[in-house]
Amino acid sequence: MNYKIEVKKTLKTDNKKSFGLNDDIAFSLLNQESQPVYYIGRIIEILDDSIVIEHIECKDKDVEVPERMTVKLESIVENSCCYCYCD
Repeated sequence: MNYKIEVKKTLKTDNKKSFGLNDDIAFSLLNQESQPVYYIGRIIEILDDSIVIEHIECKDKDVEVPERMTVKLESIVENSCCYCYCD
């Protein structure tokens, strides 16, 4: 008998939402002036203390957006994670 076991991580947020690999996520980070900056991206990796996203969009046009970004979970603004769909 062959078994295929797959382990998946799920990000459970402070506002009771759940995200997995390849899910799109919207969230805010604070800039240097402590103002929220809104990001959208696709989760490609979930680590113990961070997520890695790509296909990133940012509402603030002054922010340089990398192709891939590691986001520390502690730096995400409280209750800012939302479901979204990136086309």
